[in-house]
Amino acid sequence: MDTIADYLTIIRNGYLAKKDTVTVNFSNSRDEITKILKDEAFIEDYYVAEDKPVNKLVITLRY
Repeated sequence: MDTIADYLTIIRNGYLAKKDTVTVNFSNSRDEITKILKDEAFIEDYYVAEDKPVNKLVITLRY
């Protein structure tokens, strides 16, 4: 299973569905990729929502 490809597919599908935000399970690699996407202005913003048992990354998409 390719978690990075799945993560990017979730973001792409969010754009195609014209969503304002998408939510994915947190992982360190996804967090680092999300920081890069924000720095390069591909996404508007993101934050970590602390949720038991798995934290979530909430990503605000940029249009």
